[in-house]
Amino acid sequence: MRSCAAKSERVTHPTANRRRGIATVWIIASVPALACLLCLVLEVANLWMARVELRNALDASALSAVKTWGEGGSTLAARVEGQTTAGLNTITGSSVVLGLNAGGGTNGNDVNTGDILLGAITGTPGALTFDCNGTASCVTGTVNLTIAVETNPSGDTFADPTSLSGDAETSFRIESFTQTLGAGAVLQSVEFDLSTMQVTPTSGGGAGIPVADDGFFDLRAIGPNDNNRSIGNPNTKPSLIGVNASGTAPSFIFSGGNGTDQFTSARVDFTPNISPGVPATNEFFFGTDTDEVGGNPGGGGTTAQDFGGDFGTNAGGAGGNDPFTSTGATVRVVVSGQTFSGILTRISADRSELNIVGNLTGGDAFGVRTFATIQVNSVCSSVFGVSVGPFSVTSCSYARFLCTNGPPELVRIQTFTCP
Repeated sequence: MRSCAAKSERVTHPTANRRRGIATVWIIASVPALACLLCLVLEVANLWMARVELRNALDASALSAVKTWGEGGSTLAARVEGQTTAGLNTITGSSVVLGLNAGGGTNGNDVNTGDILLGAITGTPGALTFDCNGTASCVTGTVNLTIAVETNPSGDTFADPTSLSGDAETSFRIESFTQTLGAGAVLQSVEFDLSTMQVTPTSGGGAGIPVADDGFFDLRAIGPNDNNRSIGNPNTKPSLIGVNASGTAPSFIFSGGNGTDQFTSARVDFTPNISPGVPATNEFFFGTDTDEVGGNPGGGGTTAQDFGGDFGTNAGGAGGNDPFTSTGATVRVVVSGQTFSGILTRISADRSELNIVGNLTGGDAFGVRTFATIQVNSVCSSVFGVSVGPFSVTSCSYARFLCTNGPPELVRIQTFTCP
């Protein structure tokens, strides 16, 4: 008996086969795109994390620096604190390194593009201005200073300051520092600048023509025709560079000149700072040897032993074989973050003097900006061996210390000025 059951067969449509093949091709083709997308996501996440870590480090650095400065620390101390705090933070595993940017500019800044900038912050929230040349001080009032250069009886401006008596009282010195209005002022530094001096012969071929004075602070060893005290390098013989009757040895910074052992400028940084009320019997002495300041009453146009009067305007007079007039040395003092300057005046053959009256105008707040650009390695480069990166991440932070209520705070700056 023949069965009537139908025979079942599987029929595959040719179009379905083609679709499965196309899907496989699309999957294979999309792998590189998916890998690129994964790389992009990883890179963005890595850079975002690096930027967050950098911003946190800069925030902490700015806050610690402005706190140190606002509570009376020096500009250098504030920078060191900011640098140290930044170094306690890491970005993708590496410590944050900020340059100190310490120099001779306003508020102790070296350049206006440095990692750590100190200045003043003024204005109100929403319209705050950071000014790196602004006055950053809560101190107001009036200060008076008397600065003098005076020779000892043998006619030499150098005196051994370590003796603290006798000849030590005849040298570069601060004779008085008082505050007549207000309170809280401190003297931070004094600079004697010989580069601004000029000498005008009153007779001979160059009579009436002013020329730059060739005087300098002498740190050379004893040489031919040089009445030198062998001060040597200030880093190796600091006790022969400067000291005061209180026993505090200031920090000397020499600059200009030949940059080696003959300098046209000597700056004294006081740490700790000097408060007003230093009596005349407790003067601060700077035992620095100088050469070739002014003219030589004996002729020749130079001198190894310089008289105190030679450092002042109108020194020399018309006497001697080498008569001259002069423009004296410039003195700059920094009091509570504000700079005052003047030119020494000849009082007598052995003495030049400058009286400074400074009006302190405190700002609204101390301000610190921290800034850094770091290089971040590529995640894709390290994981997949793709040749990309490294990438740069940049950020900055601002912190201020208000004179009115103190505690440091992070702020957003609308105007940045640092010429």
